Amino acid sequence: VWGLNIQAYSTAEILNCNFYNNERGIEIKDYAEVSIENCNFINNTEYGLAIITENPIVSINYSNSWGNNENYWENCPG
Repeated sequence: VWGLNIQAYSTAEILNCNFYNNERGIEIKDYAEVSIENCNFINNTEYGLAIITENPIVSINYSNSWGNNENYWENCPG
């Protein structure tokens, strides 16, 4: 369903990845701290990147997104 699901008190660095034909390319929840760089979010059926938390610590640099159905990015607190 998801290319990558990061939640709880996790820390992640995602570099040079393609998230292609998932429901959600990356889903971030809770208190996760995530750095995304040089990634592509392509043709995901829902979102390329879904940030579902009131306390996001997410850095996104040099990344592209196209062809995702709902929206390219979703930031939905709680």
